[in-house]
Amino acid sequence: MRRLLPGVVFTLLSCDAAHAQNATVPPLQRIIDSNFEVRSLVHECTVPDAVAGLARRFQIQVGVEYLPVDCGRVRRDAPREGEAINLLGLSVAEALEKLSAMDRRYRWIEHDGLIVMRPVSAWGDPNNILNFTTTSFTLEDVNLGGALDAVMSAVIGRPKKGGELLANRTEQGARIFSVKTGSTSVGGALDAIVRAHGDLWWQVLGSDDRRMIFFYTFDGSGLGAPAVRAP
Repeated sequence: MRRLLPGVVFTLLSCDAAHAQNATVPPLQRIIDSNFEVRSLVHECTVPDAVAGLARRFQIQVGVEYLPVDCGRVRRDAPREGEAINLLGLSVAEALEKLSAMDRRYRWIEHDGLIVMRPVSAWGDPNNILNFTTTSFTLEDVNLGGALDAVMSAVIGRPKKGGELLANRTEQGARIFSVKTGSTSVGGALDAIVRAHGDLWWQVLGSDDRRMIFFYTFDGSGLGAPAVRAP
């Protein structure tokens, strides 16, 4: 067993083997075929941590927004008690339903093959940064770092550059892709990037005054930046 995140424990099989086994199976129908345990005594970060673990383990395109807390502190201070609930044998859809039932503060949807788990309160909150809208969002021949720069430019209201070189340490991080959408939200732009790239998921986490947006590839690239809205 390998501990990935406090409160979420699973046995990691070969990602290549898992991808080959499940490539033709819709994400929600994929079966969790190795031990994947979640403590029944949940804290604010248990459910999104688990969904990120599913994304990594099964190479599933997801978006995960955490409640506005300091997860580093929450994980450190969380009690270690609680029954270990093993998701082994469940489909991804069944696992998501179980996770949502464990913490009713989170709700998930699936749209065009992408799974998004967000706090219930976030979906309709006009002040949530993922709900801010942009007239259009277009990327031409960028890698992961360039895509993150474009998202940050939309969020902070001024050009953001410098991420292009940071993504080049893995093949998936360096992959070149393009995105074109009409009017969309910041969350919609993140979803469009994940779909266009193909081997990626996004996360938004941090306390209210320090929200961060991250992209992670299945082969180990990860980039993030502060999501601070310009006045």
